[in-house]
Amino acid sequence: MKKLISSMLALSMVASVSACSLQSTETMPPTSATTTIEETTIETTEETTEATTEPTENPNLIGGKLFTFGETPVITGLTLKGDIVGTEDFNKRTIGVEDIRCVFELNEHIEFNIQYEGEQAVCVYVLKHNNNNFETLEYSDEMSNYVTDWELHYDEDTMNFGTRSLDAEDVTPALYDFVFVIDGKAVAVLYVKVYKEGELKEKSDEDLNYMIHNF
Repeated sequence: MKKLISSMLALSMVASVSACSLQSTETMPPTSATTTIEETTIETTEETTEATTEPTENPNLIGGKLFTFGETPVITGLTLKGDIVGTEDFNKRTIGVEDIRCVFELNEHIEFNIQYEGEQAVCVYVLKHNNNNFETLEYSDEMSNYVTDWELHYDEDTMNFGTRSLDAEDVTPALYDFVFVIDGKAVAVLYVKVYKEGELKEKSDEDLNYMIHNF
């Protein structure tokens, strides 16, 4: 009888221990390793999002706008008129510092109308676009991105500052800086896009106006 009672007590203890072990396993909280993996994943996602918000390059490259230097602009308005591309209405623009024609073909003649009250000549330096600090440059034909330059004077007979040509000998299809220089100092700049000869002839005025503001 004593042996039977001892056996039953032993079986009861084994069953109790098994039940406790099972309960402990079911209620065990997540390990710290799992929590660390989740936190690492969140941090990586945040870093990727921040990397895509960097500013774009050349935010000031705006077509059709005359950028002037100094507190008091020396040149207060400009129009450029071509002889090949666009209708008469397209080329006949109100003088100002915005909505200036700035797309031309090779070998096209450009008529300059400059709103400027000084007596000194206005020299236009045609430079390959290079994001320069124009006010600090020394202007000469020895500049690394120099293409050509035009000295302009007001003509009372034509009532403009003359006409110059984008000769294929000097210019190739590309983006240029037209820097207006007076007495060796840059006073304004206009970005100008030059296209291959014949590339713009079939463009409508609407197309050309879009190209002026979207290089």
